[in-house]
Amino acid sequence: MSDPHTADLRAAASRLWWFVVLRAVVAIVFGILVLAWPDLSLRALLFVFGFFAVIDGIVAILAGFGIGAEVASRGWAFLEGALSLVAGLVALLWPGVTALALLWVIAVWAVLVGAVELFAAFRLRGRDRGWGWTALAGALYVLLGILLMVWPVSGILSLLWLLGVGSIVWGIAVLVLAFVVRGDVKRLAA
Repeated sequence: MSDPHTADLRAAASRLWWFVVLRAVVAIVFGILVLAWPDLSLRALLFVFGFFAVIDGIVAILAGFGIGAEVASRGWAFLEGALSLVAGLVALLWPGVTALALLWVIAVWAVLVGAVELFAAFRLRGRDRGWGWTALAGALYVLLGILLMVWPVSGILSLLWLLGVGSIVWGIAVLVLAFVVRGDVKRLAA
């Protein structure tokens, strides 16, 4: 005898499993396209960001006119809008600069996060047996950040390759999961 909750889950899984398959297939196709055309993928990503930031900036500036009587709130809305608008225009007009800036943000982030991980690892050294793994993770973050700074063009391509390969691997894993769930549902229904 099965409870109503399990029966509802089984019914939903048997009806909706193909959504998971579709999502997995889209991820796999996306990954293949990124790997096949990394230059086009980077341009598309920068274009989408640029378009979004321009629209966001215009909306924020317009919102600044309607926020009410608070001058400070209007000022912040205008500032936010102007920053978004400028970032969007830079992304659209100078995509190479934008790609390089994004890479530098990731590189600096990796170095800072790695340094914090290393600091935490050495503070845990006497108290935690896993401190070495934390130190290794921190060192790898720092190394990644330094490599991105030293070879920025290769770093941009590497990030695109990671995105492409990661999407394909994730898509395959989810695709397998969808068919496993579908098989389990059919087996339980029999």
